[in-house]
Amino acid sequence: MMKIVAVIVSMVMLSGCVTTGGSQSKLVRKQLEVKLEMLPTLNVVHTAEVGQSLVARRFLNTTSVIKVNQPVTHNINDGMTRLAMVASAGIYDEIGSGELGEYYEDKSFMVNGKLNDEKKSGYLGGLIVPPNSDMATHMYRNPQMVDANIPVQLASPVKIERLKKTVAHKDNFVRELTYAGVSKNVVTIVYREFANDIARPAFTQELKYDLGEGRVIGYRGARFEIIQASNTEIQYRVLKHLD
Repeated sequence: MMKIVAVIVSMVMLSGCVTTGGSQSKLVRKQLEVKLEMLPTLNVVHTAEVGQSLVARRFLNTTSVIKVNQPVTHNINDGMTRLAMVASAGIYDEIGSGELGEYYEDKSFMVNGKLNDEKKSGYLGGLIVPPNSDMATHMYRNPQMVDANIPVQLASPVKIERLKKTVAHKDNFVRELTYAGVSKNVVTIVYREFANDIARPAFTQELKYDLGEGRVIGYRGARFEIIQASNTEIQYRVLKHLD
């Protein structure tokens, strides 16, 4: 009889020291959507100054983001360690999904006052939002593990706003035609190719067009009509984009 009582007392004491750190949750990383953007709109009159792009072709990444309007704080006991986690107000990028929903990373995520820095603090983190929901239900942290995250349920769901973000592709390769001025009815256009905003001289070419021979000019598949040109700006209409 004494042994049974001792077991019951021991179970009550353990339940009073519950670890709320949570178990690991597998994260499936999201592949960014790559979009080809062709500029500008066809068959519309546009104006560009000297040095500005007339026609461009570039690759962009589109990803889902959420907007959080106020900081979210959550405290937990992880074993013998007290963790104070803070997700900041701002824009979070979606990095993947798991059984609890979509994972959004907070670049300013903090644990015990340490900023989100995988090398220094050892933590990455943010919020988890169920699919098709506008409420974050969990916070997560990532203690130096690429795909294993530790989620904890928030005391109250947090309102979020869903948005889309478009940025240049990490290996972005841009092709464009730039206006360089006009002299004696001859328009100068510069063709450029560059990656990640770094121009490559070997892929820069100066082109000259005599408007007396016609106002529709072209290069590498692009066709555009020159309406008016001066040494400060040009008015033109794009008929066909770069190949």
